[in-house]
Amino acid sequence: MDYERLLQLLDIESPEEFEYFDHLADLMELEEDVDYDGFYQVLSQVTSETMLDLLKNYFTDITEHMPDSTVEIHTLMDEIKKSLIGLARQIDEEEGRRPFIDELYRFRNWYALEGEVLVKNMDTGERSRVSVSEAIATSRMEALGGDSYDYDFEDCLNYEPEEYSMTINEAMSAAYGDEYDGGGADALELADSDDPDQSLVDGLVDLDNPMMDDDTSYLN
Repeated sequence: MDYERLLQLLDIESPEEFEYFDHLADLMELEEDVDYDGFYQVLSQVTSETMLDLLKNYFTDITEHMPDSTVEIHTLMDEIKKSLIGLARQIDEEEGRRPFIDELYRFRNWYALEGEVLVKNMDTGERSRVSVSEAIATSRMEALGGDSYDYDFEDCLNYEPEEYSMTINEAMSAAYGDEYDGGGADALELADSDDPDQSLVDGLVDLDNPMMDDDTSYLN
């Protein structure tokens, strides 16, 4: 599917209009090949702020409808979410947009096309292999009163999210904004948190009231 066809399917006239939940959901769940150049063009104008909101809402929607019995796929989706959110924070910079779009494209292909889930209809015994996206859609219908299914995600768990790291300066600036005026520059891997930026500063020195003085009497 090329760029012009993508615009038509997403019901937008230009990349500047890519800003709603349905735009991202439709793009991620297309069960047909999407040309990379067209994919990149469609996302070429979206801002970091917009994309972060879309990703957080989209992955919340995904995880709310995944089968509760399959722990591994929940863990993997959480790792993917954190990777994409970390990369999305950099897309307002020219050199940061392509790594994000590369990873989002790879995720889309795995989610809608390449990852296979074995599902079994518990009423009829019928088995079939479907995409990760379709398996989650089936689970959504099950929760609404549809047929009961068993889900086996084992064959699609080999997806490895791109690791993302940021410097201490980036993390502190993101968390404190203009109140932070610089500091260490060692790269840190994002911690396990829904808010990667904040997780890096939790437990560190309070910038407003640092507990540091020259009194060493407690050592005597």
